[in-house]
Amino acid sequence: MTRPRLDVLSMLAHDLKAPVVSIRQACAMFDDGLLGEVSGEQLEVVGMITANAATLERMVGDFLDIVRCVEGATQLHMEQVHLPAIVHAVARQLAPTLEAAHLTLTLTAAADLPPVWADGAQFQRVVTNLVANAVRYAPPASAIEVAVVGDATNQRLTLQDHGPGIPAADLDSIFSRFWQGEGVSTSGNCGLGLFLCRAILDQHGGRIWAESEAGQGARFSFEIPVDRRATARALATATATA
Repeated sequence: MTRPRLDVLSMLAHDLKAPVVSIRQACAMFDDGLLGEVSGEQLEVVGMITANAATLERMVGDFLDIVRCVEGATQLHMEQVHLPAIVHAVARQLAPTLEAAHLTLTLTAAADLPPVWADGAQFQRVVTNLVANAVRYAPPASAIEVAVVGDATNQRLTLQDHGPGIPAADLDSIFSRFWQGEGVSTSGNCGLGLFLCRAILDQHGGRIWAESEAGQGARFSFEIPVDRRATARALATATATA
């Protein structure tokens, strides 16, 4: 990514951040009844505005994180993270978006999964981007299915949607910067979310990939080491090559 393009992304992100926050705060005031009584139809419109503002806010966050990532300025705050708890947090965060799209999010995970050593905020961004990507393509009244499994070495999170799927020729390209598929809706998509997911997994010594057949939906999976030492080695390598 060229320096001028980075500068434009950074400038746009900072300029958009404040008005997006104001929009969400105003919607919350309507939703809480602080501005007087509103009808059910009006609340539905407020919900749509809230969902779209949340989408824009995620895009702004992606812009800023991409700039930091490319410049090698990302600072990770490592801690013990439970991936199922991350999924629950994302479900709460994206509840207006899921409701507006008439979608449900399900989670299957063993109760005794150990925590992984990771930056919790960054992994919430990964799961948020994967769910938001599924929302764009999943048909109404369908489910986005998330599962977390693990062993002594790795934990894997898999997300399955029931949308149109991804052509086989595109599976190697979807994690590239500014990639957008052809023939599918790109509403709210700037082609950065999946690239950012891969960058975060790379920093943690993990990996991310997609599987799909046209018309059969898409399955996104990522793995992260459970062993703190493996993650520490990956972080040291990422820092040395930044």
